[in-house]
Amino acid sequence: MKKYQFSFEGRLVGSIGISYGHNVAVEAENLEKAIQKLYDTHEHIFKLKVWNGVEYFPVSWLYLDKKEGRKQNEFC
Repeated sequence: MKKYQFSFEGRLVGSIGISYGHNVAVEAENLEKAIQKLYDTHEHIFKLKVWNGVEYFPVSWLYLDKKEGRKQNEFC
């Protein structure tokens, strides 16, 4: 298991009202499963970023890099 640190805007499951910032640590086998675990306790998640040890990276960039075969931080 690997520990993932996330930063995002959202709310706790079942909450009514505004969304606010969260910093949550999750243990999972991979990034995809870690994101799925976030949805066990939170909903309406947006602006999702994952900590890489130095800074937070938007998760959408990581998925694009993986799907398109780019190296991390190599943008269009």
